[in-house]
Amino acid sequence: MKINKLYISSILMLALMASCNSGDNKAEKNGTETSGGGLFGGTNSKDKAVEIVDFNNKLVKADNTHSNYIQHFLSNLDQTDRYVQNVLTNPDGLNISPITAVVPTINNLDGIVYPDGFSSEFKPLVDNMDASFKALKEIDKEIKAYTSAEDYKEDKGAKMKEFRTRSEAEIKKNRDAVTSIYDKLIPQVEKAEEVVLADHPFKDQIMRSKKIMNEVQRITDGAFSISDVNAFNGTFKKAYADIEKLYNENKSDNLPSEGKSKESSFTRFNDDVNSFLGKMRIVQRELDASKTPDLSNIETLDESAQNVLSSYNSFVN
Repeated sequence: MKINKLYISSILMLALMASCNSGDNKAEKNGTETSGGGLFGGTNSKDKAVEIVDFNNKLVKADNTHSNYIQHFLSNLDQTDRYVQNVLTNPDGLNISPITAVVPTINNLDGIVYPDGFSSEFKPLVDNMDASFKALKEIDKEIKAYTSAEDYKEDKGAKMKEFRTRSEAEIKKNRDAVTSIYDKLIPQVEKAEEVVLADHPFKDQIMRSKKIMNEVQRITDGAFSISDVNAFNGTFKKAYADIEKLYNENKSDNLPSEGKSKESSFTRFNDDVNSFLGKMRIVQRELDASKTPDLSNIETLDESAQNVLSSYNSFVN
């Protein structure tokens, strides 16, 4: 089961620090909503926008934790499965128990605050995300108990198949919830960021960089699940053209004097985007030959997307 490693990121701490100067947010914790009227209405529109960006940032951090845990969980499961099969097929051989990674599970979703009007739409999805993550950790405990007691010698490893089936179902539930959350949330966040950044001296560069980041993420996600090479080829070419256009605009649009301290991180972001475009050209040649891109090239594209993500966060942080 392949889960790509690109984490959604819309963290806008720079803009929050520049725009949010009040600590009297009326949000209540434990799954309740903030007080106030409609979205960005009235005199507290910037406060409401900040609440939405903050809500998004908390989800991003939780999703990063979940994604990282899932990657390590699947790696550990594969190692354990191979070990069990080796022991069963060659019990007298030199079978070394796998050393599985221990992954921190911080940034949980307990007590997350929902902006006004968001609870009914987002809470069921956040609950699914949270429940599936907790279920996966319970399965991990069961696997450790099963292998520690060497119960696979009794059932010939049959339960390993059950563990895999159950875990993949929970992972799908988690990823489906995340996809639905961001399908609904990203348009709201983009509007909120426009409000938060209204008076920011380099709003245009930040929002353009965000568009690049979103497109990099979208096309990298798609590259991991190509079902029709010819159809994806067209999608991929359009994404390349869109990213290249935004990159050229970014490169020719210098930061104002107020952004002096951010010049190096902005340049690094643009350099990483240019590198990503180079990795896209490698994949594009395979698509033009009507070939499904080699997994190693997709993973290299993904690694380049990680660099874009990292430099983007450095720029806006």
